[in-house]
This record gives sequence, C-alpha cells and structure tokens, in this order.
Amino acid sequence: MWAGAAALSVAAAAGLWRARTAARAPVGAPTRTAKAEVGTFTDVLRLSGSTQAVEAYPIVAPRLAGEPGSALTIVRLQTNGARVKRGELLVEFDRQNEIKSYLANRATYLDLLHQIAEQKAAAAAALAQDETNIQTAKDQLRTAQLEMQRLEILPRIQQEITREQLAEARATLKELRQTYAWRRQAAAAGLRDLEIQAQQARANMLHSKHNEERMAIASPISGVVVLQSIWKQGRLAQVEEGDQVYPGTGFMQVVNPAAMEVLANVNQMDVLRLHLGQPARVRLDAYPKLIFPATLTQLSPVGARGQFSSTVRTFRAIFSIRGQNSKLMPDLSAAVDVRLERQKNVLLIPRECVFERDGRSYVRVRSAVGFQQRAILLGPENPLVAVVKSGLRAGEVVARP
Repeated sequence: MWAGAAALSVAAAAGLWRARTAARAPVGAPTRTAKAEVGTFTDVLRLSGSTQAVEAYPIVAPRLAGEPGSALTIVRLQTNGARVKRGELLVEFDRQNEIKSYLANRATYLDLLHQIAEQKAAAAAALAQDETNIQTAKDQLRTAQLEMQRLEILPRIQQEITREQLAEARATLKELRQTYAWRRQAAAAGLRDLEIQAQQARANMLHSKHNEERMAIASPISGVVVLQSIWKQGRLAQVEEGDQVYPGTGFMQVVNPAAMEVLANVNQMDVLRLHLGQPARVRLDAYPKLIFPATLTQLSPVGARGQFSSTVRTFRAIFSIRGQNSKLMPDLSAAVDVRLERQKNVLLIPRECVFERDGRSYVRVRSAVGFQQRAILLGPENPLVAVVKSGLRAGEVVARP
C-alpha cells in the first residue's frame, strides 16, 4: 500500500514537471538543430551559360561566282573533335560541276581567240588590198591630171573625155577612201565584239577555276574541329558526308582549346554585385566532376531585353577559364559560381534558422529548459548561411524550422 502511494507521488511529480516545461517552450518545439560555428563566409552567385573558345574560326559553305544559291554536296569531312593542323583539309565539296564549267568556258575562250586571230588576219589582208586599190585610184587620178596639162592641143571631143576621166578618177578615189574607212570601222567593231566575248569567256573560265579551288577548305589554324548543327529533313543535326549545304551556311568551327571562356547571362538584380576580376568556379553540366577556376573579364554595360518581359534586362558576362582539359569543348552548358564576398573567422549559422519579426532577426537557442527566442544582429548572408555579429556565441545550438 505504501509502495503504491509512493509510485503515484513520483508519477504526479513527473507530470507536473513536464507541464511546467511545456509551458516555457513554444508549442511544437522543433527537434532539428544546428550549432553556431566559427568559419569562413563566402557569398556566391550562380549563373548559367555555355562554353566558347576565345580563338574560333567559323567555316561556311563558299559562295560561288556565277552560281548564286546552288547547294553544295559534301564529299569529305573531318570528324567532330578531330585535331587538325594549320593548312590541313577540313571539308571538300563535289567539284564536278565546276570542272565541267571550267572546261566548257575554256573551250569557248580558245575558240574566240581563234576567231579573233582569223578576223585580224582577214582585216590585214583586206587592208592591204584596199591600200592597193587606193594606190591604183591615185595613179589613175595622176594620169588624168597629166592629160589635163595638154588639154589645149587635144581635139574638142577628146577634151571632154579627158575632163570626164579626171572627174571620175577623183570620185573613185573619194568613194574608195570612204568605203574602206567604213569597212575598217565595221571590222574593228566586229573584232571588238569578239574580244569582249573572249574577255567574258576568260572571266567565266577563271571564275570556274576559282570555284573549283574553293571546293576544298583548309584549316586556318591548328586546333579542334567542332561541327555545328544544320536543318536536315526538318530537324537540327550535325553535318555529315553526303549532306548538302547552301552557300553562306556555317556548319563548322575550328577552335583553339588552349583558351576557353564561358558566356553567361546576368539578371539586372545581380549585375551591380559583379565587377571585373572577380574569381569564379566553372562546372560543366555534362561532366559534373570537372571544376575549373575562372575570372570575370568582360561585363556588358548595356542590358538586352528579356525574353518574356520588356522591362527585365539581362547582361552578358564573359568568364575566362584557367586550365585545359580534353573534355572542355565549345557549346557545353556550364554553371558559374561567382565569389561575391569572403570573410574569415566569423560566426556562422544556417540561414534557415533565422526568422524575422518586427524588423528584427531572431533565433531559438537551446537552454536548460528548452528553446528560447533570442534577438541577434546579422551580417552578410547567402542562401545557405548567415554571419552573426552579436547575440550568439560559438557552440550554442539553435533550432531549425
């Protein structure tokens, strides 16, 4: 009987202690906790972007003289990622049409040269004959003039004949000179027309030859081949041997992998937190284990209109990557962590432990009777941790929500 009364008294006392403790602690007190610790605070801004080469040369399908818009067929092509030396063949197009065009234009040009030579020879022969005929007319005119000197001793009828012969000789010489002048002009015009045709045929021949030479494109630098996607049968895909591309279409790049960078877009709310020279770390989405140090080297002073709103602006930032890796290629999506601020030996707590009330910051600190609310003064913070300037000591345990 005494033992049962004693047990009942102990149970009643324990229940009274739990009731008092619950009255001091907030309703639904959390069990997850974190400890305030001294460490290094780093504020990081994460940006998304893509890799690109500092030195890159685009390769486009050549524009051919005299053949605007004609599609070109690829017969030889370097593979994606292949390392090439300067002057090494990158791509070759089918050149059969250019070879046929060159041979046809060359035949036309040679035929015109032959016609020009024949016409010049004919003109020279005609000129010689004309000069002979004019000399004969001159001789006849001189004979008539000599006959006129003895006109007085000739009978009257012979005088009339002599006068008619002189007039006829003069008219003949004048007519021959005029006719031959017109003939030479016509011959010169015909010859000039042939020469113009020959010049055009020669230009067409040289264009065809130049077009044929442009069917093979060599690498302008030593580097890595990066094939780009083009529209093929209603979808984007990398070019392959046998594909047709139109003049002016870019389908390949040759890049120098020794110097790479990341082009990222920065929101207008974050651009004021950036400045040239800031350190960063680059992670590739395709290779999460690869991390490269980088530096902000360019920041656009003018923002571009956002895709979904005309009032939101984005700014272009370029980060130069330090280091090399065979997997570091252009057009890879990347995440850039920019270090905005760094403080050593400061008191840190998780950011989620802090709550705001009446414009002040508070945490719930563990004590002997539970978690008690306490006001603190915060310093800089990031999405993960916050710096505590005052109101908390190292080692104290705070509640997580």
